[in-house]
Amino acid sequence: MRAFGVLFGKRARGFTGRVEKIIAGELEAAPEMRLIAETLMKARASILDQIKVLDRRLIAVAKANPTVRLFMTA
Repeated sequence: MRAFGVLFGKRARGFTGRVEKIIAGELEAAPEMRLIAETLMKARASILDQIKVLDRRLIAVAKANPTVRLFMTA
């Protein structure tokens, strides 16, 4: 996105909030870039959801193993 003059800085709502603001405003003149950005944000959200699922499963497996539980508390 930097190549097109769109920069993602740190804001109060973080990355997602900044992207939403850019999609709503700065990308109005470039509908093809808006579509790309929206699609990438949907993919990012899906990946983050899958990471959460994997993290919960990994924690459950770790809690079931006494040796790993020791590592979790260290």
